Formats: sequence, C-alpha cells, structure tokens
Amino acid sequence: MSYHILHLLSHHLRVRVKLDQLHVEDREAGTERTVPLTDIAVIVCAAPDAAFTAGALRRMAELNVLLIVCNEKFEPCALTLPYYRATNTELLRRQVEWTPEWKTAMWRQIITAKVRNQAAVVSHLKRAHTVLTGIAERCADPQPVAADVRRLNPNPGEAQSLLTSAATSQRPPSLASITASRRDEFRSDTPEACESRAARHYWKHLLPRLSEWQHTDGKGSVPKNQMLLALAK
Repeated sequence: MSYHILHLLSHHLRVRVKLDQLHVEDREAGTERTVPLTDIAVIVCAAPDAAFTAGALRRMAELNVLLIVCNEKFEPCALTLPYYRATNTELLRRQVEWTPEWKTAMWRQIITAKVRNQAAVVSHLKRAHTVLTGIAERCADPQPVAADVRRLNPNPGEAQSLLTSAATSQRPPSLASITASRRDEFRSDTPEACESRAARHYWKHLLPRLSEWQHTDGKGSVPKNQMLLALAK
C-alpha cells in the first residue's frame, strides 16, 4: 500500500506519467526526476506554475493518488478524487439513505481516530498525551447522559431537571452561563466537542515544539508554510 507524500514546491515544473512512472521535469534547471506512481499516496502541489498532463491526471485517478493544490499561502484550495461510478448510482443512493444516527456513528469513528493520532504525535514529542487518549476513549464510548448527570449530581430532583433540559434542547447550555462547579455536568461527548477539546490540548503542546524547530518566540502561531516544512521533516 502506498503511503508516500510528494511535495511539489519549485517553479517551472512539468508533470507527466510514462509506464506508471511519474516524471517531474524542472524546465528551468533542465533536470528530471522519476518516482513510481504506485508508491505515492498524495501529491501536494504548492508550485505556482506546475503543469500536469491530462494523461498524468487520468492515471493518478486510476491509481487512487490524491492531488492537493495549494494557494500562495500554502493553504489547500482544491483536490482531485477518482470517479469510477458514472453509471452505477448504488453507492450514492445508499449514502443518501443514511440515517442521522449512522452518520454520527461514522463521524465519531473518524474523530476518535484523529484524536488517537494526535495523542501518538504528542507522545512522540515527549509531551503529555494522556489527556488526548482519554478524550479519544470518551469519544469512542460516550457515557449515557443519565449516568453522567446522576454521577455528578446525586440530587434526584435536580438530576431529573437536567435530564429534561438536555432532552428538549438541541444544544447543551453555554459553559459561560453556569458556575464552574457545574460545568462538568454539561461537558459533551459529541464528536464535535471532543475534537475541539483535543485540538486545544494538541496545539498547545505542538506549537512550542514547532517554535523550537523554526526558532520562533513560541507565543504566536507558526506561519503555515513553515509548519508544513516542519511536519515534513
């Protein structure tokens, strides 16, 4: 299975495919490099004037090679995906028929995997990762609302009031509108809430490490182009 990520950053590049070999030609320097297309999972193109042949794009789609195109700020702005089902709409119909519960369950699995990967990165950097591991476990196996409310608030009458409020409201009350002692009662285990909490912890530990690599002051955010280069090392 391919897993390599190819970054295209230089000017005056021309990309073509011949015999499943990706040929990247630098028209200014007069050099050319090749790499097996089957060994590539993603191509990140941040070169402002790179040219891809139609044959290269077709073969990349056939081999499930994802092409991400970045703007001048190194931010992804477009991507290509293979499209093999021009006449077979069975998969599309099945996706349309997904229930909200099924969609939430699938999104919960995605966020759980994302948070676990963040925990692995933080652990590799020798930073505290147990918080992220805990968030991932709570996202994968959320506790029932009733159990959380009764555990945090043993008063039956008040617990019933909280359960009624949670059942009738579309979103949990704002944490800013309640006292600090009761905020944990409304801490949500939804994928969105878990992703938000994990992101705060993840970037708090990752940005200082990136600052060490890039010799920044560690107080501000690292420029995105520098961040991409640091993560590629």
